[in-house]
Amino acid sequence: MSNAYQFGNTVRLDCVFYGFDGERINPDLVKLILYNSRYEILKEEFMKTENQRNIGEYFYDYITEDKRQTLYYEWYGEMNGKPSLKRGSFITNFI
Repeated sequence: MSNAYQFGNTVRLDCVFYGFDGERINPDLVKLILYNSRYEILKEEFMKTENQRNIGEYFYDYITEDKRQTLYYEWYGEMNGKPSLKRGSFITNFI
């Protein structure tokens, strides 16, 4: 089930990356990709140090648009050329 957020609200998207042995790891590359309900890319943001809270822990603040929609997000991390993906979704609504 997706979370629902009001139009114009700020949604904080979080992600933690782990290595194969279960320890937190900083990927060589981290980006957030936001898709619409047709899986078309709306936004692609590369994370910087100001988007990092701790080792392997990243966040991005997204301000919702004024329309009802389902959005999908994908955290993409690359470690030694290997991808690590984390996906989720949310709904924007007038409420």
